[in-house]
Amino acid sequence: MNILRWIARLGSLLSVAFVLLFLFGEGLVVNGVWPTATEWVGLLFFPLGLAIGLLIGWRNELGGGLIAAGSIAAFYVWNFAVRGSLPAGPYFLVLALPALIYIGLAWRESAVAG
Repeated sequence: MNILRWIARLGSLLSVAFVLLFLFGEGLVVNGVWPTATEWVGLLFFPLGLAIGLLIGWRNELGGGLIAAGSIAAFYVWNFAVRGSLPAGPYFLVLALPALIYIGLAWRESAVAG
């Protein structure tokens, strides 16, 4: 279990680092235009909610995993509601994989303890 825990932790660091590189590399302002209020809602789910959840997962695997996974799910719902389609490719889900490992670890520990 410790190996999975460290895989999730290192994966969470890689995911957060990738998101930060993307965010600061591209920036929030594109051609002098800030995100709209609707786009800020999407940014709350991804990348902010994902990053917060993955970092919380270091101390609280279930809580952090649920926050991160819930944020990605909410991002997909938001994206469908606003754009009428889901994000293309598996990239958002790949970044959220550590959250699923966190949830699995927490479930496994509760099954063993209970």
